[in-house]
Amino acid sequence: MATLSDVILEVRTMIDDISSPASNFIRKENLRQSVNGDQVDGSNKDFIINHKRIITSTLVVTADGAIVTPSAIDYSRGLFTLSSAPTTTLFVKYDYNHLTDAEITEHISDGQRFVGYETITDVPFGLLTALEHKATADAFEQFAARTAQLFDASAGGKTLSKASIKSHYLELAKYHHSKAEDERTAYYQRQGRRDAPSYGAFAIKQSPFTPRR
Repeated sequence: MATLSDVILEVRTMIDDISSPASNFIRKENLRQSVNGDQVDGSNKDFIINHKRIITSTLVVTADGAIVTPSAIDYSRGLFTLSSAPTTTLFVKYDYNHLTDAEITEHISDGQRFVGYETITDVPFGLLTALEHKATADAFEQFAARTAQLFDASAGGKTLSKASIKSHYLELAKYHHSKAEDERTAYYQRQGRRDAPSYGAFAIKQSPFTPRR
């Protein structure tokens, strides 16, 4: 019998989004050169990092050369607040997930509907793999939706290609959808043994019949 935590971990493994040790980590992000622009102006105290869904207690902030403790952190949105505004430098390091447990649980619920069970602990062992592949496929579709707005860009003789990221995630989703279908079919066809006889094959001995004379 598998628990919800077991299945969440399995899905995280398949999408490479483990929390400990973290699959995704940033060791030195410069908030003066982030995708959100220069966030240090001598008065700003509220900041946003490049990656959301910070793993709790992993955020380390270095402002003006000294490690400081944020006065508030929104881990799911990648936001934090400092009591004093930095004036020269601001760096952060942290571990993060692509998906929260709640988001993965939604995909697992879809996997449960796919295999026909309302309660995760009721799912037979043989159908768990189908459920997990289905949840993983849904997770990759979510990744594709996040990257749908990305596009290729060229500047200064260099090209930055991001448009293919969505297609890559959709291919992974397609693969896991197919695996989910195969695993579910295999379970109900007894892993290829659907044509097995309903009783053991054996020779039946019969006494020879001789008419009375």
